[in-house]
Amino acid sequence: MYCKKCGKLINPNNKFCTGCGTPVPQSGMAEKKKDMKPEKPGKPEKPEKPEKPEKPEKPGKGKKSKGLLIGLLSLLVVLILAVAVLLALNFSKKKEAAREEAARQEEEAERRERREREEEEEKEEEKEGEETPEEAGTANPSAEAEAPATEIEPPASPEPPSLPPVGEGEAFMFPDSDSRYLEREELEDLSQRELSIARNEIYARKGRMFNSEELKEYFERQSWYEPRYTPEEFDEMGGDRVLNDYELANKDLIVEIEEEKGYR
Repeated sequence: MYCKKCGKLINPNNKFCTGCGTPVPQSGMAEKKKDMKPEKPGKPEKPEKPEKPEKPEKPGKGKKSKGLLIGLLSLLVVLILAVAVLLALNFSKKKEAAREEAARQEEEAERRERREREEEEEKEEEKEGEETPEEAGTANPSAEAEAPATEIEPPASPEPPSLPPVGEGEAFMFPDSDSRYLEREELEDLSQRELSIARNEIYARKGRMFNSEELKEYFERQSWYEPRYTPEEFDEMGGDRVLNDYELANKDLIVEIEEEKGYR
């Protein structure tokens, strides 16, 4: 081993160089001494604590939650069924009301046709019963010769048909206001009460009831009137939407004339 400072050969066991006095490193010896030191005994490992056993769940807790869930589902099913039943009943009522209305309109149409047919038969009978001028001349020619010559007057113009009286029985202000459009001339000369009856008989045909005592008393005296729906029920069915095109137009025309005359 040589000294790092002066380069002189030195004994590795010396602590200093004999030439310059430089300390000799003792790393190798120190490592040997360090290796020769006995190791300190390690601390004994602590034994692991045993894990605590899990607490068992209380019996019946899962069953309660499951039973609650089943109960809620059952209640929901019952509510759904109840709503479905109510909807079905409401639909069946509306369907039955519509069926009754259709049957009533059909019956009313048949009654109107029968009345028109009877009127035509009466007119034909009246025509058959009347004598023509030619028949009258051939039946009594001598009477015609003896009769003084008189000026023949032109036939009088036929009077317009009068409205049916506002009274009891089969009276209609306008029997066909549900099958034709009324003319303004037919309505302008009517009184306030007659216009009101003409307008409300459109609803009375549909079975609507009335809050007005006067209208209620009047229509209940008519044999054709069948009260079936309160004003509220009639509005729930659609109100004016249940009227056909003729009835709706005639109702609007009557209202217009009532407003012009200051009745509304």
